[in-house]
Amino acid sequence: MGPAGVGKSTLIRAIAGIWPFGEGTIKLPQNHMFLPQKPYFPYGSLREMLLYPSTDGKAVTNEYLEELLNMVGLSYLSKDLNTKNLWSQVLSPGEQQSLNIARVLLHSPDWLFMDESTSALNEEKELHLYSLLLEKLKNLTIISVAHRKSLEDFHVKKLILKENAQYEITYIQKFIRSI
Repeated sequence: MGPAGVGKSTLIRAIAGIWPFGEGTIKLPQNHMFLPQKPYFPYGSLREMLLYPSTDGKAVTNEYLEELLNMVGLSYLSKDLNTKNLWSQVLSPGEQQSLNIARVLLHSPDWLFMDESTSALNEEKELHLYSLLLEKLKNLTIISVAHRKSLEDFHVKKLILKENAQYEITYIQKFIRSI
């Protein structure tokens, strides 16, 4: 957390290896995913959007994908699994972020780096999706850039970035991992 412009998103981009400025080495855990604020949806079917970045989705049934859509509140899109479209122009920002969470549930990473990845959702939906992630992915560690204080309940530590490269780390007392 921290004020606008202090470098929160830059830190996540540096960890992801997509920030070309700076020096040093960052070692990531093997099974990880990054979720930006605006998900990437290339042209294709909704099925392909759920499976992205994987290209081999033969082992994933439509029934399972429909279950994932239902979990994230997008069951009305089940009929469109095989419809090709430019989904980034069809879905609202909140629908895109929810679909991105369905991707996470499908790929089951151990580490998830989220950069304002639920900012387009209302607080109730955001809390539902965070709870869902921790309920379904028992080994998941979430690192979030977010503004809502309600998300503190899903984290053990808080890193507050400040001006002039200052920072503060605090432990959060009300961690609710046992969902």
